[in-house]
Amino acid sequence: MNQPHLPEVLDQSSELFHTDQYATYRDILEQRPVTKVRFYDGSSVWLVNRYDDVRAA
Repeated sequence: MNQPHLPEVLDQSSELFHTDQYATYRDILEQRPVTKVRFYDGSSVWLVNRYDDVRAA
């Protein structure tokens, strides 16, 4: 199940995330090398994935 659109900030308390976390993370890996993630407590971090992208940063 591909998500039709990923939000600019992935909010872990959102319905999108809880509907299917694995599909959401898969879509992030495929579509975005860098994604801002908001945790339950409101704090945010940048999720940097894909080895080559991390090495290039």
